[in-house]
Amino acid sequence: MADAIVSLAVERISDLLINEALFLKDVKEEVESLKAELERMQCFVEDVDCQLNKTSVSEIECQKSEILLSMLKMSSILLFLKQPMPMN
Repeated sequence: MADAIVSLAVERISDLLINEALFLKDVKEEVESLKAELERMQCFVEDVDCQLNKTSVSEIECQKSEILLSMLKMSSILLFLKQPMPMN
C-alpha cells in the first residue's frame, strides 16, 4: 500500500516537474523575445534622439546665421548713417 502511494506521489511530482520545466522553457523564450524587442526599441529611441540633436544643432546654426546677418545689416546701416552728409 505504501509503495503504491509513494509510486503515485513520485509519478505526480515527476509530471509536475516536467510541466514546470516546459513552462520555464517557454518563459525563457518569451523573456529573450521581450529582451530583443526592448533592444530594438532602445536603438530606435537612440536614433530619434540623435536626429533631434542634429536638428536642434542645425536649427541653432541657422538662427545664429540669421542673427549674424541681421547684425551685419544693422552695422552697415549704422556706418552709413554715421557718414558725414555732403554739403553742396
